[in-house]
Amino acid sequence: MIETSKLWYKEFLGDAALSFETLRGLDVVVARALASDPSRAEPAVMDAGAKIIGAVAFGRGCIVGHGALIVGPAIFGDNCVIGHASEVTRSMFGDDSRAAHFNYVGDSIVGSHVNLGAGAKLANTRFDKKEIFGLPHCGAILGDNVQIGCNAVVDPGVVVGDGVWFAGVHLPVTADGSAHTRESVKKYFY
Repeated sequence: MIETSKLWYKEFLGDAALSFETLRGLDVVVARALASDPSRAEPAVMDAGAKIIGAVAFGRGCIVGHGALIVGPAIFGDNCVIGHASEVTRSMFGDDSRAAHFNYVGDSIVGSHVNLGAGAKLANTRFDKKEIFGLPHCGAILGDNVQIGCNAVVDPGVVVGDGVWFAGVHLPVTADGSAHTRESVKKYFY
């Protein structure tokens, strides 16, 4: 599902396939990666107002935008973007993945070449506070080349396969490409 053979941190994962169980040992993976190369504790670019708490390892070319918060343990592949006002907590990202603005990613595994649209959330706690797969906090696993649309919420414990595009919460245009009118909205939704 997630192409680990190309990730710089593959050697620290061991033989296990990426799964929610991987998140239990994420602190060990990050510690090994940072011990191997302490320079990975800082992103290539970190804007003013961004904050990193705990152990976090970055691939080459990562950007952490203004007002972003990253709470470790967390690990990022090469060229990831954690953008303006986004929060990532206890998660893993593959190469070239983006949570570019107003995103929340909690206790999740995000594949390579993934894009989270503005405001998309990967929820990690159930409303009733029950465990998910034996974990108190458990987000999502997104395969490679996944696109999650603006303002979409992915429920805890969801696994999304490679190449899935979820348009999210939106009002599509009409068949002829024109804007919706009040009547066409009624027809679409009722």
